[in-house]
Parts: sequence; structure tokens; C-alpha cells
Amino acid sequence: MKRNLHLLVIDPQNDFCDLPEGYRPADAPASGRNAPALPVPGAHADMLNVAELVNRGRAGLSGISVTIDSHHRLDIAHPGFWTDGAKQEVHPFTQITAADVRAGRYLPRDPAALPRVLNYLETLEAAGRYSLMVWPVHCEIG
Repeated sequence: MKRNLHLLVIDPQNDFCDLPEGYRPADAPASGRNAPALPVPGAHADMLNVAELVNRGRAGLSGISVTIDSHHRLDIAHPGFWTDGAKQEVHPFTQITAADVRAGRYLPRDPAALPRVLNYLETLEAAGRYSLMVWPVHCEIG
């Protein structure tokens, strides 16, 4: 009986890989913008292993699906969306709750977004899974 093996690769993007210097784009600006934003230790080696698995087992794979993480620069989970109560930049890895926004500790840069932001945060919290985390800009579209 033929086996139906489908490989699912989740978010194998450079921003999540601990890329050695030789694997980074040669034209990366000095600012390091093309350096991985959220490197996961061991991810580069994992990607090499996935490539080897595909090359060795391609005849036995019925399909491969790949998901990607993607965000616009102005994303509710990126620093550029927010200011703190003193109108200063909000740093990555800051958690923001609806109560924080109501108290003015964190506010969207665009005041018109406030009702939508509060609704989003309240919906997240009502699900009981997590609060909003501000992440470094990563997997940027465009």
C-alpha cells in the first residue's frame, strides 16, 4: 500500500533562523536590518536538515506545504503602532492589555484606532489565551 506522506514546514523564514554570517544577504545594510529579527537557536541547522530530508525522500513525499509569517510594518504587534503614556517608543517584548490602554500607559499612535484596538485587546483577553506582545519588526511584507 502506498503511503501518503505530506511534509508541513511552518514559518521557515530568515527572521526566525540563527543564520551564520555567510548565509546573510551580501548587500545587507550596515544597520543590520537584514539580520534575523527573532532567531531561534538551532533553526538554521533544522532548515539544513529539512532540505536534506526533502532531497533524500522526495520520491516518498506526496506533497509539501509551507506556511509563512507575514506582517506590514504598521502592525498592532510592532513597536511603530504604539507610544507609551509619555509619547515615547514602546520597546519590543512589551505586553499590552486593554487595562493598560484604558489607563493611558500605552496608546496607538493613531488616536482614531483606539476603539478598534480596545475591541481587539478585549477579544484576545476574553479568549483567555494571551495578551498582546509587542514584537520586533519581523517577516515584513514589502
